Amino acid sequence: MENELLLSPFTKNIVHKMSGDMKFLGIFTIIMGAFSCLTIIGAVIGIPYIIAGMRLKESGEMFRGYLEYASQDFMERAIEKESQYFHIQKIIVIITIVFMILYFIFIIILLTVFLKNFDSNILHST
Repeated sequence: MENELLLSPFTKNIVHKMSGDMKFLGIFTIIMGAFSCLTIIGAVIGIPYIIAGMRLKESGEMFRGYLEYASQDFMERAIEKESQYFHIQKIIVIITIVFMILYFIFIIILLTVFLKNFDSNILHST
């Protein structure tokens, strides 16, 4: 019992609700990642989403285990899994930012080529 963390009934209720939400969002994230993997480019984001969803789901299960067994080991594993989830989400955000920057560069290049072509057509038609 020395490793047991004591939670108030209010906190236990919050942890119970949170663990259910984490499992739901974890499963949803896994499904969205699987849909993203239907394309090769989408797999770049989809695979990390699947892994992140698995970590969030596992964290929710560990929090439930903590409530059931009142073991600090479950709490530590829950926090570890949640930490991994946030680390993967950070990587996904960085990948998304890189893709957005590349997209904007592509649009700027496309517009530049289009406007150059448009200007040269106007000059030659007069």
